Amino acid sequence: MSNFSVTLPPAGCSTTGPERRSIGARPLLTMLGSALLTGALGGGCGLDEVVPPEDIVYYGDVELIVQQHCLGCHDGSGTAPYALDSYDAVAELAAAAVTVMEAGTMPPWSPDPACRSLANERIVPPEDIERFRSWVEAETPPGSSDDAVTYVGPNLELDSTHTARVPTGYVSSAEASDDYRCFILDELTLAEDLYMTGAQVVPGSAQVHHVLVYALDPSLRADIVATDDADDGPGYGCFGGPVPAGDDAAASFATGFPTQIAAWVPGQSVQETPDGMAVRILAGSPIVMQVHYSAQAGEPQEDSTELKLRLTDQPPDQLLTTRPLAVQELDIPAGESNVEMTQRFTNYSDETIVVRQLAGHMHLLGQQIRGDVVPDVGEAACLLDIPKWDFNWQQAYQLTDFAEINPGDAVDITCTFDNSAENQPLVDGVPQEPVDVEWGDGTLDEMCLLYMSVVSPFSPAVVASETECDPSSSCDCEPSSGLDCTLSCEEASFGCQTCAIGAALECTALTCGAVLLEADTCLQDCFVNSLLMAGSPGRCAAAECAAEYAAVVECMDPILADGTCDGLAECGL
Repeated sequence: MSNFSVTLPPAGCSTTGPERRSIGARPLLTMLGSALLTGALGGGCGLDEVVPPEDIVYYGDVELIVQQHCLGCHDGSGTAPYALDSYDAVAELAAAAVTVMEAGTMPPWSPDPACRSLANERIVPPEDIERFRSWVEAETPPGSSDDAVTYVGPNLELDSTHTARVPTGYVSSAEASDDYRCFILDELTLAEDLYMTGAQVVPGSAQVHHVLVYALDPSLRADIVATDDADDGPGYGCFGGPVPAGDDAAASFATGFPTQIAAWVPGQSVQETPDGMAVRILAGSPIVMQVHYSAQAGEPQEDSTELKLRLTDQPPDQLLTTRPLAVQELDIPAGESNVEMTQRFTNYSDETIVVRQLAGHMHLLGQQIRGDVVPDVGEAACLLDIPKWDFNWQQAYQLTDFAEINPGDAVDITCTFDNSAENQPLVDGVPQEPVDVEWGDGTLDEMCLLYMSVVSPFSPAVVASETECDPSSSCDCEPSSGLDCTLSCEEASFGCQTCAIGAALECTALTCGAVLLEADTCLQDCFVNSLLMAGSPGRCAAAECAAEYAAVVECMDPILADGTCDGLAECGL
């Protein structure tokens, strides 16, 4: 969910947190213990079927495989269990390690590589797995320690300009399986717009499972502060995200969807934007750190997680921004094990959308999330496919080649959920009964989101007008020019277009009620599409429901043109 290039570890990261379920899941120890029983004790792994090479040894050989694919996390620093930083440690867990590598569970990598090439893939090549297995079958010969290779880890240090820490005094519960806590980093309240080119999160407690940091729209500050004040202790609970639960989702989008500016998962260190690119952080934006604590990760201790940022006042050549494509109309019936929800978002603008990074988001019932680019002409192409969703391994994925969504192209988002009795969370150790599930922020609600980090030429931040519709806009839409002028103008803000349609509805409801009812669903879908993807609701409606939209415009225009609709003037039209 971040907006910039992520420098990932060499791979092999595991976590002390739960597996897919974040409540009452089986810890990694059980998985590795099972692997030891089925692998090391000869449970069908074929240890006697292959004659291993005579020259394979650990030092200078298998050691390199471990360094490249495992030590990014299993280095003994505490970010993952089972330190693999010595011959003895690797030899002891070698049979289990080869089993989980062959199963694809370690190193953890969620996307399907057959979909699209991604940077920093944590995938062990088959030839490395085969060589590791041969070493196990040869009874793990050490070789000569004189051939040992010094490991250079990924623990880089960001040359930062701004820093902040979790407020003092917060200790996560030892009983709660998972604790999601948000902290407002007041030290990072900016007096002017700045541009971020680097970030680093340094975890300050063994219980820290992962961290996400967001820059929220300045208009949300009062609500965020009130939520923090109402919650006992530092910070506030925030499972679904940094915007307090209960806020209208569409309103959150309208004020600017939370922009992720930093992240941490075990093994990750510095994140930097490519040359010439940066993320803009607006003056007054609340910077909120969401920390996921896991009771399975260690003894409770006061957290001191630190955020480091590299900020500059020099505008970049290109801005990195986040577009969330959200399938909000979720209907997941109780007991259903394979519920698929799909929605299409079309680029109704004149500009090509250039995608650099992608990130999916669902909750605990999620099974798979997939995005496909559907061109105006031609065959669909996979954008991102996470076939086995794991809530605890959420991250942004950088594309090795930028994806382009041209005018007229669309993106299909598909989320699959399992709401069967066998796939329910545990609450206080008790499995829950399946219930109908819809979109929501809560632990037992669901979401379906695909974040696209897109690149665009630099442009100054839009300064808020006294009215929703900026008089300096090049749209120049007077009432006499028709409602479609405003709804189809790409220069008009989303706030201006919603204000205009709201005023028009109030002034024409009695006369145009019947035609409005016919076009209602289409208009609502087009407003969502223009907000989350690109383009204008007018152009969308003209393409998706041309006859119904034309009837609405034909009915409304004469009424709006007579100058009696005061709401238009209040909008700035």
